Amino acid sequence: MTKKSNILMNFIYSFSIFIVTSLLTTYVGSIIKNKIFGYILGYLIAILLLYIIYRKKIKFDFKNFKDDFKKYGLNVFIVSSILIVLEVALSLLFQHFGLNSANQSYGIDLINENKFMILYCVLLSPVFEELCFRLPYHYSTSNKILTYIVYSCIFAFTHLMGITDLISLVYVIPYLLLAFGVGYGFYKSDNILMSTMIHIINNSLAIMLILI
Repeated sequence: MTKKSNILMNFIYSFSIFIVTSLLTTYVGSIIKNKIFGYILGYLIAILLLYIIYRKKIKFDFKNFKDDFKKYGLNVFIVSSILIVLEVALSLLFQHFGLNSANQSYGIDLINENKFMILYCVLLSPVFEELCFRLPYHYSTSNKILTYIVYSCIFAFTHLMGITDLISLVYVIPYLLLAFGVGYGFYKSDNILMSTMIHIINNSLAIMLILI
């Protein structure tokens, strides 16, 4: 899907990719009898397929990344840092009151189970999520600000999957801050590498804090 379309079609497309990838990781994991390597191999396959679909845009962004970084890098770094710091502060506040993120807890459990999951959390997950939840909206015919809001909301709500009680829905607030922070680079520059870079840095710092 690389033609211009409305925001609803892009939503359906993104969510469909997410569901197919989830099924793929489960299937691969069942074949090789290892859930962890199922995640890693499944996401590698999904990223390869997404690259094939969007290769023209990705190659274009690689070619223009240096210029885009010079033009937008400082602004993106400042705005993204502020939003992500607010997200971390809010998450710590929730944890202080005994509210934990199911998504984060699941990630910690997987890392404790197998350190190879660090590769998934730091690199594969950010790359996949940027290609899945952000890049399709490059082709949206809708208003740019509305598009930014929609793909950020989708990103945030997918990170709420697995919650066990309604009160945990409060985590939609920090996840929205994270989504807007990570996605700002793409919104500002229309270069998927900008948001991918911020996403990888964010996840790397989060893993470092977990491992310390």
